[in-house]
Amino acid sequence: MAYTVSQDPTGKFSQYSFGDDIMVAPVVHKAKSGYLVRKLIWIPPGKWYDTVQGAWIEGPKTVELKYGLNDIPIFVKEGSILPTLTLENFIGNSAQAYEHLNFLVYSDGSNDSQSSMKMYLDD
Repeated sequence: MAYTVSQDPTGKFSQYSFGDDIMVAPVVHKAKSGYLVRKLIWIPPGKWYDTVQGAWIEGPKTVELKYGLNDIPIFVKEGSILPTLTLENFIGNSAQAYEHLNFLVYSDGSNDSQSSMKMYLDD
C-alpha cells in the first residue's frame, strides 16, 4: 500500500512513497536564511528510519525537520530489507553485476523485530 497525505488540502507536503517501504521527502526550496531548510513531513503509521539523520520516528504524525539543500530525506519503514548493488564502472546488464549484492536491513534493534523478503534473480 502506498501512503498518501490525505490530510493535506494545502499542498504543503512535498513527499511521495516509493512502494510500501520507502518514503521520499525531497528538499525543493532553499533556506530563507542559513544553510538548513525546515521541512514539514508527514510520517505514515509505523516506525520509520530517517536515513539522513540516522533516527527512528514513530508515525502517524507530522514532524518539522531540518535538512541541507543537498540532502535527500529518505524514510525506510521498520522491518524493510532493501537489496543494493555496489557501484560499478560499466553500463549494461550483466550477471556479474549481481556478484556484489548487499542487503540493508532496517530494524530498530528490538527483540520483536522480524523481517523477510522474496527476491527473484531473472536472467
